[in-house]
Amino acid sequence: MHPTGERLVQALRMLGWTKAELARRIHVSRQAINSWMTRGIPGARIFDIARALGVRPEWLATGEEPMHPAPTADDLDDLERKLLATVRSLPPEDRKLLLQIAEHLARR
Repeated sequence: MHPTGERLVQALRMLGWTKAELARRIHVSRQAINSWMTRGIPGARIFDIARALGVRPEWLATGEEPMHPAPTADDLDDLERKLLATVRSLPPEDRKLLLQIAEHLARR
């Protein structure tokens, strides 16, 4: 599998999407997605795919971290702002525990 294909699979798994779901969202065939996984994503499609997956194009193309763009205050709703403020008030060891819980819930 091509490295960009591996990152594509990783992003799909995180979202719980199938290749067919991504294909539908970006208006390509599932066969195109399969081809990109083995041969690499064409540079002209990186931005569209990254936008659909909610990842940084640089990460998708090269693996350069971070995977996700940093949210701005405008990107957060009231609940997310409240959650972020609460997390920031916690000591580091509690933050780590909360992250483990959130990751566990996201995998369900």
